[in-house]
Amino acid sequence: MTTEQQRQRRASRKTAQPPPAYRPKPGTPVRDAATGFVGVFQTVESLKTDFKPVAIAYIRPFGGGVELETTPDMLREPTQDEVLSAKVEAANRQSRAGVR
Repeated sequence: MTTEQQRQRRASRKTAQPPPAYRPKPGTPVRDAATGFVGVFQTVESLKTDFKPVAIAYIRPFGGGVELETTPDMLREPTQDEVLSAKVEAANRQSRAGVR
């Protein structure tokens, strides 16, 4: 490898951008990478604290229920298997509770 090729290679490493963050639309299935929870993305809210603003993403379970809070950078696109598994879990939960 020539000196010029080495310089170009180093320069390309410096300018490489990280992949864009996953930003789903409301109603889209998402997975929380921190917990593995799969649900429906609701929204992201910015909360002001004494120290700094904090962004909170809300995920609702399939079939409804209490929302899970996570940070937006923990959101990932789930696989089809993960979505199906979460939907079956919700259907089982509803059938045990007598909800139709």
